[in-house]
Amino acid sequence: AGSFRAFLSDGVRAAALEEGDQCAAACRVDPEDGDLVVLTRAGSGLRVDPAELRQSSRHSRGVLRVRPKGPKDGVAALFQASPDGDYAVLTRDGRVRRGAVKELPSPRSRASGVVAARGEVAGAAPIVTLNLGVMTRSGRTLVFEASSIRSTSRYAQGVTAIRMERGDRAIALFAVP
Repeated sequence: AGSFRAFLSDGVRAAALEEGDQCAAACRVDPEDGDLVVLTRAGSGLRVDPAELRQSSRHSRGVLRVRPKGPKDGVAALFQASPDGDYAVLTRDGRVRRGAVKELPSPRSRASGVVAARGEVAGAAPIVTLNLGVMTRSGRTLVFEASSIRSTSRYAQGVTAIRMERGDRAIALFAVP
């Protein structure tokens, strides 16, 4: 974090990227707050123990933690959650599914993850507050009670959280205090 304090008009390179790579997500990591949950655009999910992460140079290419299933797949959401907690995942068509963090494997067992959502993932968040919010590409926002989404199988499609205009897409799911 100290490397980012000296602000430049162009910013500071946070990581070296390979051709075709994109930065997709970031979150605050506290080793006491539980596992990191990683969800890919194609709907796969897995957990990473923060203690397994090691510090490296900003010019490093990092360590591969998730194996994308195809050229259009990649990380879509990242957050930290208690292993005993629940999470919600939002698909681009506005559906939300609730699941248990403990159902997701660690990368040692399956680096490509397991099914966490049906459809293209737009965002995800741990369920730690009473309300969740959804935002669409056109800027519409909807806030709803997290308890209105019941926990379902990993193979469930989820429930419609927001009805969208033709051509609009859901882009983010977030906790609302």
